[in-house]
Amino acid sequence: MRQEAGDYLNDYGYEIPIHILADKVSEICQLYTQHAYMRPLCVVSLLFAIDQEKGPQLIKIDPAGHFVGYKATSCGEKEQSAMNHLEREFKKAQVVTVDDTFKTSIKCLQNVNNFLTTSDS
Repeated sequence: MRQEAGDYLNDYGYEIPIHILADKVSEICQLYTQHAYMRPLCVVSLLFAIDQEKGPQLIKIDPAGHFVGYKATSCGEKEQSAMNHLEREFKKAQVVTVDDTFKTSIKCLQNVNNFLTTSDS
């Protein structure tokens, strides 16, 4: 990703927009899925940036090369429980401010952490 961003900056003279970076990275991931011996990119990537024209952007790229934008998302071991919590919180919210985003993120982490400790016992 750093190489692609650096090349774009060198070619065009400004920082790469996040949706273009996500497109380039997803093309590389998709290319690697076509060959069994070339599967080094077996992780989900979350990209976040604040675009001057579009505002905050959050994009999730899966190893198969699919990418999509989100208001809120998660990945990892307890992805589903975190997504359920985020969906509940964002359905309630009409307008989301930066402070609300931080509070929701912390509540989500606490909720998933509590779920981990109670289910592991």
